[in-house]
Amino acid sequence: AHVSSIEELNSELTHAKNLSQIAILDFYASWCISCLEFHKLTLQNTKIFNKLYNFFFIKVDVTKNNNYSEELLKKYNVIAPPTLIFIDKKGNILKDKTVVGYINANEFMTILNDLESNSY
Repeated sequence: AHVSSIEELNSELTHAKNLSQIAILDFYASWCISCLEFHKLTLQNTKIFNKLYNFFFIKVDVTKNNNYSEELLKKYNVIAPPTLIFIDKKGNILKDKTVVGYINANEFMTILNDLESNSY
């Protein structure tokens, strides 16, 4: 899913919860170099790409830096992209799992495996 407002995000989070899937919020901006690296290098890794089918991945676009972006950033205490926030199957934010900055495929796979094995 791709969202750029609180309303859109809430709708997608409800959908993830109804499917009983862990949601991954990917806060990004088109002008963010680390975001582009994450999308081109980490997410395009075949193992990561296939693993993400087990999660509800939501791209949160804060490119425009408008009121909608500010509201999204404030709600989730995001200082800057890239930031990954993980939400369990019940809708709770897993604060200890938050990732700020670029993360490579091996590091991301470790997190994804941990999320699956601990049945959040």
